[in-house]
Amino acid sequence: MGSAWFIFNGCKINLITFGADSPDMFGPIRKRYCRVPTAILFSRMEKAFLMKQNSATWENEKGVAFTRLCDLPLIRLGLVIKTRITVELGKTFLIKRTIQATNSEIMTVSWLPCKANPLGIATLSLGNWREHGLEPRLKAAAKSGYQCIDLFDECWAAYLEEHGLPGDQLWEPTAENLHVARKLARVVKSLGLRVACTQPLRNIEGIKDPVERQAAFDLVAKRFPFMRAFDTDLVFMCANVRTDEGVTSDLKRVARDLAEMGDMAATYAKADGGRMLKIGYEGLSWATRNTWSASWEAVRFANRPNVGLIVDAFNILAVEFADPYNVAGHGRIHPTLEESLDVLTGSLASLVSTVPGDQIFFFQCGDAELMNPTTFLPSTDPESPALLPWSRSHRLYPLEKSRGAYMPVELVTAAVLATGYLGPVSLEVFNASLNQPGEMVPAEHASRGINGLHLLCETAKSIPAFWQSHGERKNAITQVVRRLQSDEDKHKL
Repeated sequence: MGSAWFIFNGCKINLITFGADSPDMFGPIRKRYCRVPTAILFSRMEKAFLMKQNSATWENEKGVAFTRLCDLPLIRLGLVIKTRITVELGKTFLIKRTIQATNSEIMTVSWLPCKANPLGIATLSLGNWREHGLEPRLKAAAKSGYQCIDLFDECWAAYLEEHGLPGDQLWEPTAENLHVARKLARVVKSLGLRVACTQPLRNIEGIKDPVERQAAFDLVAKRFPFMRAFDTDLVFMCANVRTDEGVTSDLKRVARDLAEMGDMAATYAKADGGRMLKIGYEGLSWATRNTWSASWEAVRFANRPNVGLIVDAFNILAVEFADPYNVAGHGRIHPTLEESLDVLTGSLASLVSTVPGDQIFFFQCGDAELMNPTTFLPSTDPESPALLPWSRSHRLYPLEKSRGAYMPVELVTAAVLATGYLGPVSLEVFNASLNQPGEMVPAEHASRGINGLHLLCETAKSIPAFWQSHGERKNAITQVVRRLQSDEDKHKL
């Protein structure tokens, strides 16, 4: 292992290089992530520099490099080498300029979170299917500037019914159903959109009875031809919410089920010669596996390249930050905002350090309304999860403070982007306002949503890298406190 440094723009840039066969203290990291002969560690705040020696050894290879900012812990860098070196820092950095130097190439890149990530929205977040046709909602999304949509089952079923087909047989791969699916794909593409995913699969994993388990897996397999028709490669599954004796949350059983579904999808893709189909796994805030870490644990143990994690900001915050029924009226688990953010950033720092960005298959975001616990009470139905009424009727688009939004969504967004995630930043918002009739409802909600996404991206961009050091964590907490504190005073009982 060797080291070197050079001067660029008056800054001393420290480099550490090591060969594929040389022993070093980063060996375990290099063996897992590096696919090229040389990896480079380097230092610089705000901007990153990559020096390449021997271009022939890098061409047409893929790998991962790492960066150390000052003397802080490592964060992963996504690196893709084609015919010339290109750099994607955190997979959201864009190349600003290339400087040719003797026997080396130096590239300067700037962090622009969300700029490289497509912006998306769930079809149910543009209006309820009972009141609003799918095509008007798609047009509203396209006009507002979204690039992709997240197709919900209810919306697809209603679209089939608009074409005279039974909505309760939405995944039966009949010629008629697939014809309508291909028509929908053409409509989506004509608007400059794409179907990023279809969802949700529910109550699939952990089923004990072999016959019932096979029936659930058959439902998964029925989606595959429709995914081809929609021209999407992702379906995702919510963690099982059943609590009866017929299911288990045992890690080995759940991971085995995820792996088998991944294998089913891979077999289908290999048979028809199309692109790989993927299975995403999302932890619901009222499921047994209700945290990102519990969901990631199952994905990691499944150990399939086409099985990945779905990260939902609302579901993370609903478990690790919020309590809408807290009698104190502040809507949090912990008494003070600072304590709440300290716990949350500790968890999210672990996400950055443990989850590779390419294993996050989709990122959903949404805020939520601060409720008055004297009037907003949990359901008395023992079969209804306590968080369900809040989730289904009181989510908001990101950072809509004027409507009572109070969640630190920017922290989750910053953490997800720091993993190197390059996929959509997509809205999943459920609110009673989406159930209202009126032809302007989709357009109004589409506009609110895209404004929220743009504000979220800008806010996430300004968040200090709290996953790198205690000092940066304190700075990030202080910044979020400043944003939320004034609104908290207004909502006190």
